[in-house]
Amino acid sequence: MGEGDLTGLLAALTRLPVELAVTHPHGDHMYHAERFSRVYLHENDIARLQEAPQQFRNAFSADCQSLPELCPIGEGSRIELGGGVVLEVAELGGHTPDSVVFIDDAHRALYTGDAVGSGYIALMICREEELEQTVSAYREGLEKFEKHLPRVRDYAWLGGHAVQENGCDERHQPDHFSGCSHYFNPIRAEVVLDMKALCEDILSERVTRAELMAAEEHYCSHGCAGMFFRFLP
Repeated sequence: MGEGDLTGLLAALTRLPVELAVTHPHGDHMYHAERFSRVYLHENDIARLQEAPQQFRNAFSADCQSLPELCPIGEGSRIELGGGVVLEVAELGGHTPDSVVFIDDAHRALYTGDAVGSGYIALMICREEELEQTVSAYREGLEKFEKHLPRVRDYAWLGGHAVQENGCDERHQPDHFSGCSHYFNPIRAEVVLDMKALCEDILSERVTRAELMAAEEHYCSHGCAGMFFRFLP
């Protein structure tokens, strides 16, 4: 979002109306959202936007005169696209408190945004003193999301960033295009389960705070899941 003329591209692809469904309110996922007539966003994020619009300055253009129609969504919400295609909303907070995943049964696909990372790394953003609280809330979200796993285990899990080859390491993205990738770790059900185990490692101090703080980018991992932290001032 925000790179190039997205709405112009969409107009060239279809004459049908196009609306925007947002996994979470970060600028790289909803910048220029005002160019769409209707935007689906978690109900709690809409409330935050209305209470403190300055927190969403990276979501809308600086010259934005008016907001689009904001449609609240939450766990179990359904966005009807026609032709039997429905996006079902599943909540999976952590990367942001109210991140969501869109489940598309018609195309056997999930659109996960940054909820479980792209590849194997989830970015957690919080103050240092909120580390345990943030990880505990993420674990709770993962546990609730587990109920969807039997249904979506074999779906395509489509993340928000990067080619998933090589653990999304940008230094090795060209390896994917040249057919020389070292390994493949796609987003899938196992990442969710390992991410929950990683939360438990942190909360039980199998991964100690000292280890976490000393690691580059405050990184830790368990199985096929990884997590790093960006601490706010």
